[in-house]
Amino acid sequence: MESKLKMILAIVNNKGGVGKTTTVQNLAAGMLRKNKKLRILEIDLDPQCNLTLLNHAPEGCATIFESMIECKGLPIYKSEIGVYYVPGSAKMQDVDPFLQNTGAPRQVLGACINSDSIDMTGEGIKNPIDYFDYIFIDCPPALSQSTYNAMVVASHLLVPVQMEGLSVNGLAAIIGSMNEVKNGRFALNKDLELLGLLPVMLDERPRIVRQALAYLKESYGDAVLKHGIRRCVKVNEAQTEMTDLFHYSPYCTAAIDYSEVIKELFNL
Repeated sequence: MESKLKMILAIVNNKGGVGKTTTVQNLAAGMLRKNKKLRILEIDLDPQCNLTLLNHAPEGCATIFESMIECKGLPIYKSEIGVYYVPGSAKMQDVDPFLQNTGAPRQVLGACINSDSIDMTGEGIKNPIDYFDYIFIDCPPALSQSTYNAMVVASHLLVPVQMEGLSVNGLAAIIGSMNEVKNGRFALNKDLELLGLLPVMLDERPRIVRQALAYLKESYGDAVLKHGIRRCVKVNEAQTEMTDLFHYSPYCTAAIDYSEVIKELFNL
């Protein structure tokens, strides 16, 4: 039987606070708003576990950490809005030594995804590859073994970029890591593609923001998405209320922007 999976998307940036978790959360919520039949799985690799908290994971739940250190199937839960998720763990900050001892430290997540899952939904989920339309991976703010695992299993990368010098300049390291995974000595994922660079927290009034955006487009051309995400107070408000933009304020500027990004990337 042919897999229904359309994309495994790793959301990557080696800088914190640039909107990775916000992007994962609102892409999934916005896509479900457009098509309730979609099955979307979120995997939280970030030790801060913000995506897990936003999904209201039950206390004491199984996490990605146990799956990766034991190289077993993923524990899959379902949120109130219909998004499926694999909870994160603060222990993921210490996972690298365990991965190093496996002999294939960058291929563990792929083995977990391709194993029969630990279904906590009661829906009879077995192999995620056969069950889900999209898998989104929220990566930690570092080019760690966890992030490399995401790159090796992903079909595409999406990089949220805040319009400031340090964030834009840090892109070279991310692109270099992607090229290493694609074309390096071991070429663990030759099919990996850059889906796009997503400008976030946009406010085009300050000159430095305009300059950073111009530099980004000049340096990376068509890789920069046509639509970005404007600064919007509703983003923080929604997360304070532990919900996504589409349930909290569906007509705010950031929700409108994420809708345009969804249309651009997924034709929804």
